[in-house]
Amino acid sequence: MEKAAKAVKKGLPAEGSLHRFVVSSAQEAVLQIREKLGPEAEVLSVKQVKGSGLERFLSSPKLEVVAQIKPATELPVSAVNNAAGAQGQPTEASEPSSYRKKSDIPEVKKDPHLQTEASEDKKMHSQEVASEELEALPKARRSSLLERIRKQSNSRDLTCHQFLEKAGLSPRLLARMSSDDSWRRISEAPLSTGMMQAVSWLKSYRKELPHAALTNRVAFLGSAGVGKTTALCKLLARDVFIAGKCPQVLRVEVDRPHMDEGLSMYCEVLGVPYYRSESEVDFTSDELIYLDFPGYSFRDLREQERLLSVLDRLAVTTRVIVVNAAYEESVLDRSLESAQRLGVTHQVLTHVDELTQSAKLWSFLLDPERSLLFISNGQNVAGDRIDDVMGHLLERTFPQ
Repeated sequence: MEKAAKAVKKGLPAEGSLHRFVVSSAQEAVLQIREKLGPEAEVLSVKQVKGSGLERFLSSPKLEVVAQIKPATELPVSAVNNAAGAQGQPTEASEPSSYRKKSDIPEVKKDPHLQTEASEDKKMHSQEVASEELEALPKARRSSLLERIRKQSNSRDLTCHQFLEKAGLSPRLLARMSSDDSWRRISEAPLSTGMMQAVSWLKSYRKELPHAALTNRVAFLGSAGVGKTTALCKLLARDVFIAGKCPQVLRVEVDRPHMDEGLSMYCEVLGVPYYRSESEVDFTSDELIYLDFPGYSFRDLREQERLLSVLDRLAVTTRVIVVNAAYEESVLDRSLESAQRLGVTHQVLTHVDELTQSAKLWSFLLDPERSLLFISNGQNVAGDRIDDVMGHLLERTFPQ
């Protein structure tokens, strides 16, 4: 009881109470336990806390450490009842005293290694100790706790290839990257040492890919509901508000009426010329023209052939396919197949905010045949556009 009184006087927790610490390293665990529980603390358990989903690979694993101030001869009734309950034994609902003797407490089996190592590390100072002071402590007093935490964490250093594979990059893209000798060497290195090399290689690889510039005739293509017209409006906003351009906009009809009137209203607000017929547009001029085509079906090849004939007849050299990034892989593959048939030169990805993980966007960013113009997060026609896709993906793929 004398120790308990001293602990209360120092502002420390009562003896026998359990305390849970979630820390990033063994050193941090030692410092927190020393500060919170003082010199009479003992460690009861250490385990690794795994993150959920992609967080397991994007951040270092946490450690959960359970510790207490070692009881002297008496424990609180609640602790006694919890211990008895853990053994399946009946507990006494009414106890004349708030404490019971230690001899009356049912024995709870503990890991012998845990008990031995915990006793070696129970001597801690109650005041905060900096990392330099921790290093200055005798090795015998800190090595046991540090080593045991490291061993029980069971962390494994993934190679760069394994990390990107688990992060969600497509096997097809990883196979294409592996054709480069320098990448093969980097991919076999542990992520802890090869991460910066991997990031540098991805940036260089992206720069070496062909990037087609936008011409003066830009068509927006895609299936119904992908946000094709919204993507066109986002590009219009950039041209008008940032680049100071005033492009023309043509609504094209192929097999079916183009019922969307939102684009005409937006062009009116921006002061941009909007046309509903090819005859109204002067295709002989060098002025920038955006063409909004109706949504088409992936399954109807004849519809895509008629669409292709209109693109060729109007000499549209820049063809942008708009893809809903939240679609399943099979649907995305279909969109890329139609893009191949239509001679698509650029891509735009929408609904990126609905993705559970962004790693699959790397296949679009590193596409050697079609440049990625931008990705978008929402329906705001004047914003929600991300032009720096490389920076966006690096931030969400690699640990900080």
